[in-house]
Amino acid sequence: AISLSWGFPQLQHRNGIILGYVINMTVIDSQERVQLTAEERAITIDNLKPYESYRWTVAAYTKVGLGPFSEIVTVQTHEDAPGEAPQNVTGSPLSPTSISLSWDPPPAELHHGVITQYIINITELETGYNFTLASNTTEIRVNHLHPFYTYLCTVSAFTVEEGPPSSVFYVITEEDVPSAPPQLLNVTALSSETIGVHWNPPPTEHMNGIIRGYILNITAIGNGEIISVYALSTTTVVSGLSPFTEYSCTVAAETVGLGPASPAISIQTKEDVPTAPPRNVSVVATESSELLMKWVQPVSAKING
Repeated sequence: AISLSWGFPQLQHRNGIILGYVINMTVIDSQERVQLTAEERAITIDNLKPYESYRWTVAAYTKVGLGPFSEIVTVQTHEDAPGEAPQNVTGSPLSPTSISLSWDPPPAELHHGVITQYIINITELETGYNFTLASNTTEIRVNHLHPFYTYLCTVSAFTVEEGPPSSVFYVITEEDVPSAPPQLLNVTALSSETIGVHWNPPPTEHMNGIIRGYILNITAIGNGEIISVYALSTTTVVSGLSPFTEYSCTVAAETVGLGPASPAISIQTKEDVPTAPPRNVSVVATESSELLMKWVQPVSAKING
């Protein structure tokens, strides 16, 4: 709204009884013109556009007619909140922990003032965590986010007040390697050559992406030989092991890369029959009715028990 007031024409220029006043209003930007009347020496005009400049002139009239108009007075309405949200809002991931957001300003005729900053509201979908940022340009990089999380975003313009927010749009950060190992690794000896292995995936907040598979490393404690097995699920059977041998087992999850391995679990395969005979067998007659037989046990690796 704008309030205007004015004084009487000088007495020697009235030339009669002043019956009222005619006010000419011109919108500077559009050159739209409106004519108003008033009986008093003041008027308030409502429903004007915020942060718009207007030109005003006033003339008095008697019963004979209209006198000359005053000098032009220019008045600008106060700023207000923008009348529309920023346009063409968009976002894209930059890394597992950062995203980029950009937008265009609201239409110029709906700025309703000088846009001093933009308010960006972001909600982490997985946790509900909400935070607000500000930018004095039409883009922003948001850092320190969680890998492979979905972020719901809105943008609003700010003059002296905040305007309406944009439609919600979402951005998903890029995947990363898991930040925690699989949980509750359990290993069971099924036979002399096979073990059963089961585990739980890493905690959801540490997956950091889509788990594509798991790498099991089974290490023979005696000779350090390593067997690596790729598994698509959280349960597998590993065969081809040596009987009655102690192994150390770990498992790691894979997304775009391999995460940390779980703590090692030891397991010993079951016993089996020896796979080699005794060595250096000898027989000596000690008496006419007695024989002495001697031998050395099979190679340790072949004893299997």
